[in-house]
Amino acid sequence: MVLQLAATFLLASLQTAPKDAQTRLKVGDAWTSTLTQTFLVPGTEEIVEGFTYRVEAKVLKATTKGLEVEERTELLESRLGDIVVPPPKGATPQIAKVLVGFNGERTVDPPTMGEPLEFRLSRLLGFVGAKADPAGSDSRWSVKLPGAEGQSVPAATVVFELTAGEQYKRRPSTWYAATFREEGGGKPMWAAGTFVIDDATKLPVVIEVNAVDALIPGGDGTRYDLRLRWSTEIKGH
Repeated sequence: MVLQLAATFLLASLQTAPKDAQTRLKVGDAWTSTLTQTFLVPGTEEIVEGFTYRVEAKVLKATTKGLEVEERTELLESRLGDIVVPPPKGATPQIAKVLVGFNGERTVDPPTMGEPLEFRLSRLLGFVGAKADPAGSDSRWSVKLPGAEGQSVPAATVVFELTAGEQYKRRPSTWYAATFREEGGGKPMWAAGTFVIDDATKLPVVIEVNAVDALIPGGDGTRYDLRLRWSTEIKGH
């Protein structure tokens, strides 16, 4: 279940490029991303549970619809309170093939929502460009995320705002702020975060999200604060 959760997050995270942008990725390009997911006792820095994952991605080939990317996801470590637990012996990476459009949008093969709670958490890492909101502007826009009836996935609204265009690790990048709010339910999840998108590749190089009222997949229903930290190193581009 742990690697499935990682894959759900990683498959969501690259839906980040503005819809009118064009990636400069090409066959052979590769990058490495790290995701740290930490559940905390509400209002404190006390760790309840956490996971750190690494994904190695490489562009395999170009098609008329975009670039075929292979992603290899592996668990680096997990945490239970202050105890650090290494990955199980013999664990193998989970491999996924993803079609990345020339504007940075992604299609997963096969398409899957995954476990409902995992999917709900994965939406915190999703970014949608301004063109998705005809009523918005290039500097501030909102996106409605549909729910799934009967699957415990509520609808949600995300508001994005352009905050800066500056370099990140000497690469031209664009910075965005975002707020996320689920709709309905007794305690809808809420989050705020920052997205840094590499201008050339349209890859997310930094995502920092803090959420409240988050549930641990497979847990007992207790709600926690959630901290998500995503970073990407782009190789030779």
